[in-house]
Amino acid sequence: KRIIEMSQIEELFGSKSDIHTLAAQHPRPANVVYAYGTSGFRADHKILPAVMVRAGMFAGLRSMVCGLSKDDKEKQENSDRRKCVAVGVMITASHNPEPDNGIKLIDPSGEMLESDWEPYVTEIANAPEAELGKVIQSFATRHGADLSTIPRVFIGRDTRPSSTEFSQLVIKGAQCLHADVIDFGLVSTPQLHWLVREYNAGRTATLDQYYQTVSNAFLQIIKKSDGSYPVFEPLLVDCSNGVGALAMQPLTKSIEKVLRVEMRNTATSGVNHLCGAEHAQKLRSLPLNFDGKKDRLKRCASIDGDADRLVYFYVNQKGDFRLLDGDKIIALCTAYIQDLIKACGLTPRIGIVQTAYANGASTIYMNETLKVPTQCVPTGVKYLHHKAQEYDIGVYFEANGHGTVLIAPSLISSLQSSLQNDNNLDATVRQSMEKLVCLSLLLNQTVGDSMADILLIEVALAHRGWKLSDWDALYEDLPSALLKVIVRDRNLVRTTDAERRCVSPVGLQDAIDKLVSRNSSPNEINVKRSFVRPSGTEDVVRVYAEAATIAEAQDIAKQVCEYVTTYTSMASS
Repeated sequence: KRIIEMSQIEELFGSKSDIHTLAAQHPRPANVVYAYGTSGFRADHKILPAVMVRAGMFAGLRSMVCGLSKDDKEKQENSDRRKCVAVGVMITASHNPEPDNGIKLIDPSGEMLESDWEPYVTEIANAPEAELGKVIQSFATRHGADLSTIPRVFIGRDTRPSSTEFSQLVIKGAQCLHADVIDFGLVSTPQLHWLVREYNAGRTATLDQYYQTVSNAFLQIIKKSDGSYPVFEPLLVDCSNGVGALAMQPLTKSIEKVLRVEMRNTATSGVNHLCGAEHAQKLRSLPLNFDGKKDRLKRCASIDGDADRLVYFYVNQKGDFRLLDGDKIIALCTAYIQDLIKACGLTPRIGIVQTAYANGASTIYMNETLKVPTQCVPTGVKYLHHKAQEYDIGVYFEANGHGTVLIAPSLISSLQSSLQNDNNLDATVRQSMEKLVCLSLLLNQTVGDSMADILLIEVALAHRGWKLSDWDALYEDLPSALLKVIVRDRNLVRTTDAERRCVSPVGLQDAIDKLVSRNSSPNEINVKRSFVRPSGTEDVVRVYAEAATIAEAQDIAKQVCEYVTTYTSMASS
């Protein structure tokens, strides 16, 4: 590490520093406490300017702590301008209404911010303006940041009206630590994750390269052995009036000779209003600008405001809305990958990761029909992603459609070695191995990516020659109900077993157990279940229930809501 003069430290962190000046210009609102969680910072845009400048500062700090980039280690060890790895800052509120906004931080791996650092960014966001420089300096010292290096920050934003102004605040915040900032402008969240990962791995990190990598992988996988392509019916995509409407255009153009995509809700204003993956999944209804009669039997998909979630849907012959959510995506894609593995003669460890919100029928199907073990983890993409990394091939999707398939680098290396060195491979084996390698390029290995996930689903459907109705028929979801209870203190409710069991208040879980076992005969397979979990952001407890009929599921959920009110009141008295 270079020797840093005290005058330089004072310049960076002191009372006359840019940090102090910028924080004073954008003070925290009174009585507002920010919290960084799985969704990052997220709130009404009016209270977020202070968060934006501090997120930029934090990104610069995180970059310095993580150290020199691969390129700079090799070429600039003795240079006066040694640059650090890139850290990403995405300005978005994802599936939230347009007046909201937020921040998602991206670690040098391209994955979500490491959990251990969430309390640090929360502390920086809430630090008094006059103390902010000292707080950041303390973190820099504690974590060994080399202040002689130049941090590097990648920034992206969605289409919300507040995002342009906020991106400038993030830039100013990062520049307080003399960061080298690259503003990618309007990009999807998964694209920025991909760009950070590729850059820090020493590969070409441009949007053009993203589109080329994804489209080439798709075309290579979908191509038949005779060089032709399957015939696809058009796909209607609800773009949620979000950044996906812009991000998807270059991709659809590059694959239009094989798959024609008709984009709807592309206004880039009114994001998520009566449309988007959240609307389709939660309300089980058609998005804006879709017609139950005109679009009957057509293939449809919906992404969210920052294009990291995806669900499919269609209207059947009876006029019923049919949803194909994250659970159904797991079932389809796992079956396709199993076919490839079988053709290769391989036996890698495959695992499926879900949360307690996964429909019980899906878990039964995956365990009993696909014969693939499922793991349940707490709600939050970071938990699913990390568990999926334990397998050679880890498949994870939340029911809301956020997910991907992770393929271990060791497996890819083994496949590439066989393809390069074994000249006696059977043609079918070789083709299947090549497709698995291409899947690792098609699919975002850092986070859910709705655009890449659409292409995976299209590949899997073409492989089976299926329509959406065939896919839908894999299993029938159990009826479910999701309600919420406003409580005085959500911390009174604590859970275990991946949020499926409640350990406090005492007596609440016993009451739930008795309720779901009621009226079940000894020889009957009881599909009823219910669980409660506290919200991570508000004093609310969410209640989920499943049963054989929707009426029964709703009755169970309502009764459990009453239990929550009763037992939390007793615990707080």
